Amino acid sequence: MDIQINGCAVDFELEQEKALPEVVSSINGWARERDLVFMEARLDDASYPVDAVPNLPLDRVRVLNCVVQSRADVVVTTLEEGIAYCDRVLAFMESFTAEGDGAGPDLASLAAGMDWLRDVSATVLGLLGLEPAQVGYRDASVREALDALVQARESIARIRSPREAAAFFAVEGGRVRQVREIFSMLLKSDHVRALVMRSIDSPDMLFAALNGIAGEMQVRAQAAADAAAAYQAGKDADGYAKLDELTEFLYRYFRSCKQGALTFKVEMNEVAVGGVSLEEKNRVLHNLIAQMHAALENNDIITLSDVLEYELKPALEGLDAHVKALLDRMSAA
Repeated sequence: MDIQINGCAVDFELEQEKALPEVVSSINGWARERDLVFMEARLDDASYPVDAVPNLPLDRVRVLNCVVQSRADVVVTTLEEGIAYCDRVLAFMESFTAEGDGAGPDLASLAAGMDWLRDVSATVLGLLGLEPAQVGYRDASVREALDALVQARESIARIRSPREAAAFFAVEGGRVRQVREIFSMLLKSDHVRALVMRSIDSPDMLFAALNGIAGEMQVRAQAAADAAAAYQAGKDADGYAKLDELTEFLYRYFRSCKQGALTFKVEMNEVAVGGVSLEEKNRVLHNLIAQMHAALENNDIITLSDVLEYELKPALEGLDAHVKALLDRMSAA
């Protein structure tokens, strides 16, 4: 059986697993250890929920493709989808001005949407390790706001006319706004920020990120020289903007290196090019960043320009070879 993670072949070592559910359970444990969420199992041409894969012997399956996502990605994407859904519901409610005693509108999808919002809230809070009753919202808790969705869902079934629908929307629009505010609050919270910082991207995303970083390296090296030239010309704002972009790039680089090494159990001190290890290269880069920050704090533009042009630029120029060496080790892991 060919085991894949998001379409990428992996050398997943089986132990005592004899049937498909046992393999899926082992991969699910592997994913949880890395803050990944096992979304679905694709067996040849069929897709199954992780907890509902058929009990098949391994020789009956050609390809098991495990679709996984970073837990942080699941949380952020779900919150964004929740906010967008709330916006659509609110727009519908605010546009509904019907009056009269005729047949009421078909609100089955809205009722299902109330259930979806509550389920999404529970899922996100669970992924963040938070209890709804313990998360404050205004002068109450998130639990109370979510319970209000249940009441709204039950009220929808009693609507019999356009007038009743308009009256319901006038009240329940406030409930939906509360849920939207909760989603927005969570999206900006320290809990989500911390999860993103420590999250592990899925293997295919790690390969894509590192390949992209390797391809950018020469451009970023030139950007270091351009930033130095801007500072030397007295264009501090331009220099700062270029330095900010460089810092963001280096953050992505360090994060992807760390995640790639951790996920594929690669030791960075063993990834070397020309006798210099990736661990040493990264240590030099961290030191250069510290020097640049110190120069900025001291408004020492001369030192900052020198570090950018004569140290950071050369350090970045040969770094793509180390990234490619890391990718080779990850592929062989």
